Amino acid sequence: MNKLMTMVVLCCLAVAAASQEKGQEKKIKSGLTPEDWAYKMAEGVKAKEVTYYSDGVGCYAKIFYPKGFSASGKTPGVVLGQGWAGTHFSIEKYGARFAERGLVAMVIDYRGWGSSDPFISQAQPTVTTADPSQALDGKRIIKTKMDVTLKRTRLLPMKMVEDYRNAISYLQGEPGVDPDRIGVWGSSFAGGHSIMTAALDARVKAVAIQVPSIAGKNSTPGPVPIRGAQLQDAIKRARAGLGGEFETGFSVRRMVDVETQQAVAEYRPFHYLKAVGDRPVLFIVAEKEQLMNNRDHAYAAMEVLTGPKKLVSVPGITHFEMYINEPFEISSNAAAAWFREHLGMEPKGETTGQGTGNQPSQVATAPYDHVHLFVPDPAKAVEWYVKYMGGAKGPGANEVSFGSTLLMFRKAEGAGPSAGSVIDHIGFSFSDLDAKMKELQTPEAGAKVTMAVRDVPNLFKLGFIEDPWGVKIEVVQDSETPGFHHIHLRSADPEALMKWMSDNFGGERVKLKGRIDALKYGTVWALAQKSNEETAASAGRVIDHLSWRAANLDKSIAELKAKGVKFTSEPRTFGSLKFAFVEGPAGLRVEVIQR
Repeated sequence: MNKLMTMVVLCCLAVAAASQEKGQEKKIKSGLTPEDWAYKMAEGVKAKEVTYYSDGVGCYAKIFYPKGFSASGKTPGVVLGQGWAGTHFSIEKYGARFAERGLVAMVIDYRGWGSSDPFISQAQPTVTTADPSQALDGKRIIKTKMDVTLKRTRLLPMKMVEDYRNAISYLQGEPGVDPDRIGVWGSSFAGGHSIMTAALDARVKAVAIQVPSIAGKNSTPGPVPIRGAQLQDAIKRARAGLGGEFETGFSVRRMVDVETQQAVAEYRPFHYLKAVGDRPVLFIVAEKEQLMNNRDHAYAAMEVLTGPKKLVSVPGITHFEMYINEPFEISSNAAAAWFREHLGMEPKGETTGQGTGNQPSQVATAPYDHVHLFVPDPAKAVEWYVKYMGGAKGPGANEVSFGSTLLMFRKAEGAGPSAGSVIDHIGFSFSDLDAKMKELQTPEAGAKVTMAVRDVPNLFKLGFIEDPWGVKIEVVQDSETPGFHHIHLRSADPEALMKWMSDNFGGERVKLKGRIDALKYGTVWALAQKSNEETAASAGRVIDHLSWRAANLDKSIAELKAKGVKFTSEPRTFGSLKFAFVEGPAGLRVEVIQR
């Protein structure tokens, strides 16, 4: 296993929706407006417009410099690009924020887009004859006057990747920028550009992408067939120099060439993820993303990457809401913090497994899958956790999702409370804990407050409630990890529990806030605390079991059996699912599942 441990952090921060008339559904934001571009530069931050060249075409960029920047220093730099048919105007605010956080940020336009110059070609060919004496290769550069065609809005992803790489070259030559500490940031379609740039260019030392499209997961290797209208257009371009057009875009509609369709079909950044190697990648996704399936893009990419990695999921928002209001604050600050950490401006954090005094597990970390709860009325439980804990319904009828982690409910009467069992409680984090606790104390919520909110120094605010079905819940205010926060186990020997989980399901041994021993599994913190009283097994309690996901269940079962793990059931299937149950120390019931 790579010594650089990986981590996914589910960042669920309650984002207030705009007030709606009763019964009216929230309208999905379908693009960005000039009002969405607005920003103010922090005191001391400066900016200048520059021209960088990409294959000889002058391209626009704006460079933001942090307060106190010196041309004689060595400050890390980041290149930022926008997505499908987008321009620099809508992402300047990210460059300004990165500079506010101490980085040099170069926000670019691609060739033929925004403020950049267009692609240039001869209006009429001047192809010479086959006579060798007429060949002009001996004179490499000819300055002359002729009619040319200027074309804008060519949407060709690999040429945009070239623009990223040329912008990196420009930024490396900027006095005061450390050429050995360069990162790339991309939004939407440019998430794939950032991955491609890192895969092709060793100069990229860190990547952060938001609402990313990383195409190619479901495509087979090999060339993409060219048929029908695309073939006819390719023939026309080759024989006449000009093909067809079509309109596209979100914030603004633009005409692009039909060749875009073939270029996009052949563009598969997902296939290049392994080439990123051990360089750190941050993903920031919108929970209610409407333009793509996050599981086929960011979440799938997380499972392929081998270096430090982190995923931030902002709940309740769609694609274009990421650029404004509180989601902008979340996404911009998360990316800035990622670059500061991985471009050497701050000590390495949890994604590297350093600073804890513990050695990384030598077992590959299994993705955490779900918590299984027994309740008398699963439908009511689903509604409650969606309304009060901030989850989303589905994907199953009796399931609530928090990013990639599920709560699954099964109908059962008389399940004992979680408190007193080995799975003592689960935790959720909110941006305003006092307001959340006030909401939970209403008669409608039906929760029982078992400990009022208190502020623990050097940790966070926290309190405890019990849901209407006896699930003990710790509610916290941890701005770094909002949403589904942790699983808390109790045992006479918590270290034995932690070692068992680490030995069998991997995980990263870290300290929560530098204080509390924990294992990190994808989106989930796992904590274990010593109990002075005997704890009950989890089976039959309201929190019946935990679950980790296996890519190959048969292989995982063989490995677990070889380690002497106790199985309480052999593999079973339910639809497309395949699963088995094991038992850990103190009666911890665990499901191993293949989806």
